[in-house]
Parts: sequence; C-alpha cells; structure tokens
Amino acid sequence: MALNLDQLLDHPLLTLPLDWNKEGYKSYDDAVNRIGQSYLNLLRQLEGSAISGSTEYIGEHDKNSLLLVAEKVLEAVSRSLRFYLQEGNPYLATEALREAFVFKKDLPHAEQPNFCIGTYPLYPRQYRLRIIDACDPWGIFHVPFEKRQWIESSRYSIPGHPTLYMSRSVLTAYKEMGPNPYEKTFVSEYRFTAKDHHSEYLVDMMNRPASDDLGDIYRYLARWPLVMACNMKVNEPDLPFKPEYVLPQMVFQWVKTKYKIGGRPIVGVLYPSTKVSKTDRDLLEYHANTAIPARNVSLTGHCPVLGSMFNWTSPYSFTELLKRQGLKEPVPARSGEFYEKYDRYRLSDFGQIEEALNEIPFHTELK
Repeated sequence: MALNLDQLLDHPLLTLPLDWNKEGYKSYDDAVNRIGQSYLNLLRQLEGSAISGSTEYIGEHDKNSLLLVAEKVLEAVSRSLRFYLQEGNPYLATEALREAFVFKKDLPHAEQPNFCIGTYPLYPRQYRLRIIDACDPWGIFHVPFEKRQWIESSRYSIPGHPTLYMSRSVLTAYKEMGPNPYEKTFVSEYRFTAKDHHSEYLVDMMNRPASDDLGDIYRYLARWPLVMACNMKVNEPDLPFKPEYVLPQMVFQWVKTKYKIGGRPIVGVLYPSTKVSKTDRDLLEYHANTAIPARNVSLTGHCPVLGSMFNWTSPYSFTELLKRQGLKEPVPARSGEFYEKYDRYRLSDFGQIEEALNEIPFHTELK
C-alpha cells in the first residue's frame, strides 16, 4: 500500500531519538545500517506524486531522485562508521562522509547529497545552565581556554575545544544537564545580537522538517539517514568512548571549517535533545539545542567572536528566580516533560523561570 507524505513523516520508524540497545540491535552501527535499509524500503512505498515538484536551489525533483540521494547518504554514513569503528581510521571515516557531500558539476542538484543539508537561522533567544555553588556572568559562558584540558567529548564537540551549548527552553537545558538541586542550578538567557536574526545559520539536524515547504521536506527526507545516525541515545554514558558521537562530531568538523550552505555562513549545529521523550511536532522546536564552537582560540580567556554574537543575563539559581515569581512551592512540569500545550508549560516551574529571566537586564559589561 502506497504511503502519502503525512503517513511517511509520522511513521514510527522516523521517531527519534532511538535507544538501539533497548530495541534489540547488536551495536550502534548495526542499528544505523538496519534502520537505514528499512527507511529506504519505506521510501519505496511513497506515492510517486507525493514528493514531485520544483523548489528553489534544488530544481526539479521526484521520488526517484529522493531515493537516490537517501541511498547515497546512507552509504556514506555506513562507510564512515566502518572506517572508524572497524578499521580504526578516523581520517578515512571523515573523508568518506565529506566526499559524499562534495558538489558534482555533472549531476542535477536533486541528485546530490550536498543540496539536502538543511540550514536554520540562529534562535534569537536561548538558555544556558551551569551546576555550581555560585556563578558570575563569564562563569556561565564557554570553558575558558586555559581550562580546555577539562573539556570532555560531547555529541557536537571534541575534547579540548570550547563549545557554547544552549537550549531553546529551560526545561530542555535542565534535561540535558540531568536532575540537580535547584539552588545549585544557575541559568542565563542568551540573545543573539545581530539585527537580522537570519544572518547566522545552523546546520539543521532536527528530527522534523524545518517547515511544511516541499523543499524542506525533500531535503529532510533525503538526509534522514544522517539525522538518524546522529540522534541515537548513548548506550553507556559513563564510559569514555561513545560510538553514538562519531558522526555528530564529523558534522561538527564541517562547522569548524566555516562550512557554507547555499552561500549562508554556518556557525553551529541545531539538534534535538535525546534526553526528551516523544513530543507533539508543534512543540519540537522547544526541545532544540544549539552547539557553536569557539572561533578565535588563544591561550587564555574566551572567544571574542562568540562574545560579540550574544548578550546574556547575569546567572541566577532556579531557587532565586522562582522566589522572584512569588512561588512558594514550584509547580513541576508533568514527568519533567512539556505539556500538550505551551500555555500549560508556562505555568510550570521551568516556564516561570523563563518569565523571571525576561525581567532581568543583560549584563552590558561583558563586551
């Protein structure tokens, strides 16, 4: 039976993040390869007219070109993981992924993986947390360069390289950090300083299309094998090596080399939280995270480029902010997740913390 576009986008197979161990796969790369093949079979069931059309930058596209690009993306992902995990060669792994996304002059845009990478404008307002007894404005920025030896591997950053991680909501930032006492959880609101919020872009690794535009849907479906491979839950979070970070960190390398997509400057990565369970698609953007690597590295201090990109409030603890809202007993979000409607989230402790931050002036002495 043929699938229409909505049936494909809402298919259980496309539900991320996935816990590959609980789903019964032998390993992370086994899960990527088998799920990828199942996805290609699903694309073959798509109605022929569902994805046919012409969009900006891509031109004419159809089901055949979609399937062709998705196959190329999955092959690049599989080869990259094989070089890294089975042959122990990170260089060949990175090259295998990079080569798949090199522009080919002899192919139409609709048949090139290079044109399926999506971009998203940098959110104008985000949040950053730190778990500490006390915190000053610079203490909630990225790790200073003189302490880079303390920086461990993360999903979209490599050991030793400072990266500014932010979340679209206080709840998502809290979930990323893990449960901690409110009196030791400090938060700042970050705002992008550019007058035109569309002047800086992120590589879009979210697990839904950026919009209902046919071009965005086409690009999303074409790159989905890479999105899937980058959005697996970590099976053993306490161990030094996490295979689930291999591909996200390669995407991070594109960003560090000032990668451009469609002439747009890419400064970081937009990706969904793997710590938040399934949610309504209308609330997906509130579960988004941003990772922006330091640009100008020195022996001490912080990246001046990142420092000029944002204004941020002085950090306050959750306890202090809830007191400002007059809450004697915080109203917790149900099971630590978003409610069905954002209006109900606003009444939770996380929503009230965001409201309190709106009243705090930005710390202007940082620039």
